[in-house]
Amino acid sequence: MKNQSQLARDYIEKHLSRMEIGNECMFSGDVFRSAYPCGWPSIYDTHVQSFLSKQMGSGWGEWTCEHLADKDAYKVGKHKGGNKRVYIDPDREHLYMKQPDGTYKPRKES
Repeated sequence: MKNQSQLARDYIEKHLSRMEIGNECMFSGDVFRSAYPCGWPSIYDTHVQSFLSKQMGSGWGEWTCEHLADKDAYKVGKHKGGNKRVYIDPDREHLYMKQPDGTYKPRKES
């Protein structure tokens, strides 16, 4: 039997699988937070990080996610991926340098 968290994730993933490039979808804060937990013992500081980490292509911008605090909702968008890194998991951030435009570039090894 699936727990509440898995049911919430299944619900969101079902909607994501139907999205096409250029589409956006809103999810209630309660459902999204249940599906993508953060904090100890995970490496994620935010629910957005937890979500993006689980979506293939999010590092290259294929998925975006934004918390809309005024609505207590999360807006997810599907996009055509680019050729610049835009998301890095927290445990890998030390391997990249954030650029002025918000993208990430690998650090040079010394």
